[in-house]
Amino acid sequence: MKSRTTYKVTHPAVAGRISNFLPFFPFSYVQVAVISHKVLRSLGDRTRMPIDLHSQPPQPVGHLHLSLVKDGDLCKFLAEDYIQELAARSVQNRVHGLEDEVFMLYTASSDEITESTNEGPHVNYTMQLHPADPTFEVAIREDGATLIRSE
Repeated sequence: MKSRTTYKVTHPAVAGRISNFLPFFPFSYVQVAVISHKVLRSLGDRTRMPIDLHSQPPQPVGHLHLSLVKDGDLCKFLAEDYIQELAARSVQNRVHGLEDEVFMLYTASSDEITESTNEGPHVNYTMQLHPADPTFEVAIREDGATLIRSE
């Protein structure tokens, strides 16, 4: 009896569209931490972009500086959420959740979000690990204030 996966790949409608197979090798813990760092830096780059309310889609969150405190520890912590079947997408999904938290924190500010904000200094945010019994959680703070001392 053929498995469903084998059937899908060998079925003419599918097999006729496949020209190459790329083997997937699971990432090591260190590789996942490196991917986490890359995705976090990408988040920092996107949030540093200017606010643009007229683009499609609008960019309401921007002109902020995201600092990563003890980024190595933060990336190792995020690597623990790695799901082998989803590969790097699992890390991207985790960081996307953190991006949502930055968005919620940014939009909860009492300051009005306008494009004129781009003319002033960047708003500082800090992302770091925060002890939460029995493990840690990722904490994001406005104004660059840290929750725990960084040695």
